[in-house]
Amino acid sequence: MKKITVIALLFISLCIGCGWNKPEPAKAKELVEKLLVDLKAENYQNLNQYYTDTFNDSEPLDKKTEKYKKMKDKLGAIESYGFVDSKESNKVEDLPALNLTYNVKFATMTLVYSFVVIKDEGKHKITFQNMETKN
Repeated sequence: MKKITVIALLFISLCIGCGWNKPEPAKAKELVEKLLVDLKAENYQNLNQYYTDTFNDSEPLDKKTEKYKKMKDKLGAIESYGFVDSKESNKVEDLPALNLTYNVKFATMTLVYSFVVIKDEGKHKITFQNMETKN
C-alpha cells in the first residue's frame, strides 16, 4: 500500500513539474474575454464561474456585482477591450500561472486590467485581477 502511495505522489509531482498543469494561453484568453463580454453586457449572475474558489471566498458574488455596478456608474459602460500581453508568472497557489493584460475602454476612460489565470482542478480560473488607469 505504501508503494502505491509513493508512486502516486511521484506521478503527481511529475505532472506538475512537467507543466501538465500550466494554463494554456488560448484557453486563458477565452476565459478572460468571456468575463469581459459578461461585464460589458452587465451580466453579473455567473461571475463566480470565472474565478477560483479562493477568490470567490474572498469576494462573494454580491460584492463583485456591487463593485462592477459602481464602476459602471462612475466610468460608464464598457465600450471595448483589447488584448495587450501575456506572460508566464511565478507560481501562484503552488501552480504555474499566466498573466494576461487588457486595455478596457469605458465611456470616460481606459483602464489596464491584469488577470492572473491558473489551472484549478483542470479548469482555467482567474485567481487575481488588478485594474489601473492607463497613462
